[in-house]
Amino acid sequence: SAAATDYASKAEKAARTAYSSAEVQAFKLAEEHSIKRFNTAFPALASTDQLKGDHSCRVVTSGGAPHTIGGFLVVTDFHVCFVGDNKVNFSFPLSDVVSIQKA
Repeated sequence: SAAATDYASKAEKAARTAYSSAEVQAFKLAEEHSIKRFNTAFPALASTDQLKGDHSCRVVTSGGAPHTIGGFLVVTDFHVCFVGDNKVNFSFPLSDVVSIQKA
């Protein structure tokens, strides 16, 4: 029947878009780790800003011989932050961002 076909179609769509419990757990764990990383690196901002996302990245230093520092780009309500290896952390107001370009 048409109703059965419609139901099967909806069930197939739901199965394709549903996440497994392991995927949901992994996402929650990554989110908790991101929040902890931000709160530890920027305790003053953590009391006022809400974490919107973080992404692994590298920063290239200038002055002298350039080298890269691995870390995370953290975006909050009001700031862009870098949480780097070896305790290299910095932030600036999101309102100072003029443009973003992919390298």
